[in-house]
Amino acid sequence: MLATTSAAEGATVSECIAALFGRHPELIGFSIEDPAIAQTAEPAALCYDRLIVQIEVRRDMSIGRYVKIHESVRTEIEGLMAIHPAVFGLLRGRTFARTLH
Repeated sequence: MLATTSAAEGATVSECIAALFGRHPELIGFSIEDPAIAQTAEPAALCYDRLIVQIEVRRDMSIGRYVKIHESVRTEIEGLMAIHPAVFGLLRGRTFARTLH
């Protein structure tokens, strides 16, 4: 059964994602998977409770900066899900990429 989300929750998700890309210019994209359906996690994926969060960043970045960006994405998504639990159904299995201009 898929969770339903309201238009307000959808707008909140969009704002959250736009803010992540705004704060982290090195972030190329990220995906959120459900560990219950993910067969294997890539080494770059980190599991947190219900989430597997994978990020793609610029190649010329230090591992420390990578970890900070990953933590920021995970924290932001978990915070959003704490306020609006139904958004997990909207986020699960999706990839979010920076818009190229």
